[in-house]
Amino acid sequence: YPPNNKTKWDGENLKPLWEYLRTIGLLRKWQPDNCVALFPSSRDEKDLKQVETIFSDIIGEANGRSKPHHSDYDGKPMPVDSPAEERLREMLGGRDHSCPYDKEMQDATLLHFKEDYKEDFRLLTHFYGFIFFQDWKQDLW
Repeated sequence: YPPNNKTKWDGENLKPLWEYLRTIGLLRKWQPDNCVALFPSSRDEKDLKQVETIFSDIIGEANGRSKPHHSDYDGKPMPVDSPAEERLREMLGGRDHSCPYDKEMQDATLLHFKEDYKEDFRLLTHFYGFIFFQDWKQDLW
């Protein structure tokens, strides 16, 4: 239970609540400047594997295609319903790490995204430049 079983924290010091959430939730250090959050199209492990393979192929320059640079898409945006590989290439923006929404995260009761600039936990970013949905329709919600 939360500290003192408290459920109303209006105007209170939130540090005890954040510390509690960090002890019961799954904590990942996602850094939008360094990685792209990959969300598979379903909970099926084959979808996670597929989106991770697409990412690895892009970063590994598979099929003779060099890693994309954000300027490659200046004035040439990809259609929203393009294949996953093409949409992911467009949004990488020089990043070469992924932050997959994997089985452990999918099965967690609570995900806690810590915010602490001193420890370099900072998730302040535009979602559309950080979160990649394998299924383009999920990106339209």
